[in-house]
Amino acid sequence: IATLRDGSPDHAANFDPLYHVVYLGGRRSVPTPYLENRREIGWSYFHGNKAARAINIYNDTQPGQNYSNPIGGHKIHDNVITDQQWDGIMLGTGTVGENWIYNNLLINTGQEFTSNFSGDHNGINLKLSYPAGVTPTAPIIGHIFNNTIVNAGNPTSTARGAFNFGSSLAGWT
Repeated sequence: IATLRDGSPDHAANFDPLYHVVYLGGRRSVPTPYLENRREIGWSYFHGNKAARAINIYNDTQPGQNYSNPIGGHKIHDNVITDQQWDGIMLGTGTVGENWIYNNLLINTGQEFTSNFSGDHNGINLKLSYPAGVTPTAPIIGHIFNNTIVNAGNPTSTARGAFNFGSSLAGWT
């Protein structure tokens, strides 16, 4: 069970867009990148979170670093996510290879409980790509099935809905 509640009526004062309930990343600033894989998030209940995303999987190279490891082989399944600030689930830059998202229930995700409208507001947000500077070695394949998404997205956001297939999706199937 994962919950972040700040308890104040003005959540905007305490909101950090880089804070997520679950943030899976990999090694960064490595001299020779290699694939990190086989991570699983399942059978969890995320509710009433004011953090940016319930599940955030991301590992891009940051300024001043060498390379970041690509991360893949994730299985995200059998989770219930309700009343979530931004995306319920995001597979972001640095996420490569085969990844699975299945049997999840997302209700009221991609909402906006603060005045910070800068993030994406989706049920599932897919922005899979290799980290900056890392040469692709294999295709990116997303297996997304048997998910139920109800009331996703905030009408004031430019990226909102049940699914967002982001602009970094070149080279995946």
